[in-house]
Amino acid sequence: QSGHYGRVGDDWRSTEYSATIDKSDHTLEIGWYRFTTGLGRMASHCPDYQHGGGYYPSYAYDLEMPAVDEPVKEFTVMWRHSSTCTWTSLKSHVKNCGDYPVYWLPRQGNGHTTYNVEADSCDASEYEVIDDDRRLAWKPTTDNQADNNLKPGWYRFNNGLKKINEECVP
Repeated sequence: QSGHYGRVGDDWRSTEYSATIDKSDHTLEIGWYRFTTGLGRMASHCPDYQHGGGYYPSYAYDLEMPAVDEPVKEFTVMWRHSSTCTWTSLKSHVKNCGDYPVYWLPRQGNGHTTYNVEADSCDASEYEVIDDDRRLAWKPTTDNQADNNLKPGWYRFNNGLKKINEECVP
């Protein structure tokens, strides 16, 4: 497995990537693959519906990463569909090659399923920057604004101390 694998490095495979385009892995050849985007490993949590580039994103349901000197381990790949995290599944395998894992990816017959990776939240493409001066704790509030219109996701503060206050602000 180590050394004899394909590479899968599409940015849209990240669990943070919204499915504004409809990608699919139903034509991906069956075989061993190394993920070279995100954190380089399959998602280990149920992604949001219509994320990871396709309508039905995947995650490693019961994966226990083997040690480098251990043999290949079997695990279950689950695909999410609207409100359920366990819509459909297939058995897969993983091998720890030291610096990275490789995965045996079976073919999923549905045209809207994707294999997805854990997002690298420190990658600039994975977060939005907030640099609004009204957020500075020392700055008096002159208007009542709220953050209820922010979409869920990762954010980086780019002004002041560049972090969320740890104390109550008077």
